[in-house]
Amino acid sequence: MKNAKLIFLRHGECEGGQILRGLANVLLSTKGEQQMWDAVSRFDVNELSVYTSPLKRCFYFAEKYDNNGIVMPSLAEFDFGDWDGKEFKAIFEQEPEAFSAFWDDPWRTPPPNGEPMEVFEMRVTGAITQIIDDLLANTEVIDEEKHPTALVITHAGVIRQAIALALGLDKGHNLFREFDLPYAAVVEINVIEDDHGRRHLRLQWPKSH
Repeated sequence: MKNAKLIFLRHGECEGGQILRGLANVLLSTKGEQQMWDAVSRFDVNELSVYTSPLKRCFYFAEKYDNNGIVMPSLAEFDFGDWDGKEFKAIFEQEPEAFSAFWDDPWRTPPPNGEPMEVFEMRVTGAITQIIDDLLANTEVIDEEKHPTALVITHAGVIRQAIALALGLDKGHNLFREFDLPYAAVVEINVIEDDHGRRHLRLQWPKSH
């Protein structure tokens, strides 16, 4: 049996106000960068393989944290199409029916010129699979207390999809609408590969301090 760990870190607070960021390439605020430093303070960078979204709000921090990190385009946030970079209030005022339909069921009603959720799911699942492959490549049986570990610096949408994958939830079961994921949130998922090569993902509940 082999074991690995994925530590997902959402980016911190960003510049630009209350906008639907998606692929809008906004920067972290000063507060947002400090939020991320605080979040990683308990980790040892020398024990991690770092993977990052290419968007500035993730990449710039990842570069400071570990300049050997791997940039994965498939870890970018969901593409909101014509709504990328627009204020939530403006979208709701100008296209209330379309916005409500997307919010209620993004799989059936994607944003105008936005990314279909099926495509988003596939690319995020592919990214997670590749990271696990990297961690377990050429690895013998792992000590239960010491796992090859990846720090994955990314976005709320990507992390929600990772949680849905770990829990085996079909279409996220409202994780995208009703599950709050604050700035610089840390989500850990343990990976177990059994002797038959089957992989099992387990969401790790935050440890008490």
